[in-house]
Amino acid sequence: MSYMATQECQHQNYTKEIAAARSAAAWNVGMGAVQAALGGITGNIGFVNESAHNFADAGAFYADGEALKRSPKVTKRLRRLAATVLTIGGIAGISGGVYQLATGEREDASKTAIGLAATGAVINFGVARKTHNARHHEHAHGHTHEHTFDAHSDNVLHAVTDAGTGFLYTVGLALEHKIPGAASATVLINGLISTMSAAATHHLINVSTSKHPSAH
Repeated sequence: MSYMATQECQHQNYTKEIAAARSAAAWNVGMGAVQAALGGITGNIGFVNESAHNFADAGAFYADGEALKRSPKVTKRLRRLAATVLTIGGIAGISGGVYQLATGEREDASKTAIGLAATGAVINFGVARKTHNARHHEHAHGHTHEHTFDAHSDNVLHAVTDAGTGFLYTVGLALEHKIPGAASATVLINGLISTMSAAATHHLINVSTSKHPSAH
């Protein structure tokens, strides 16, 4: 294959990968808006936490795609913004879970709430898997720069923890009637997971910045 043909092939791959990342970001924005609305309707803090996680995932997906054409400096700003949103959601989950366990308030564990939580978890997992597969081709063939690999690492971290917290919250809601406070406990645990995920992202960014100070 000639040099020009190789460049054209890589350009087409990048275009597909950017489109996949942007599509995943849009899906997560939509999911975040829906879950925020569910939180307002049901009063469930767990949905609010998941909403923040979705918005953070949207930022991570967007940064992952934009890293293919943006400078490291811009990519890092997008990554920090996503991590900050995730931190806010995590703190909300921690404080809300602690408050509920201390006061005896409970999450709405109706069949509708459980079904909506499960649906959200499944959709998040599907979007994350589809986007990861679309982006895997680039990394598998070495068509990447270090800052795109860092952004993709954020993406994987956010997506995996989001799927995990979504399913965990669903289990907590399902157990609420048999074990009062189970849902509140999962809200607290998910808040801790989100906060640690955000802290890990900030750490990865700081490590990358120390290696390349000019990209800060």
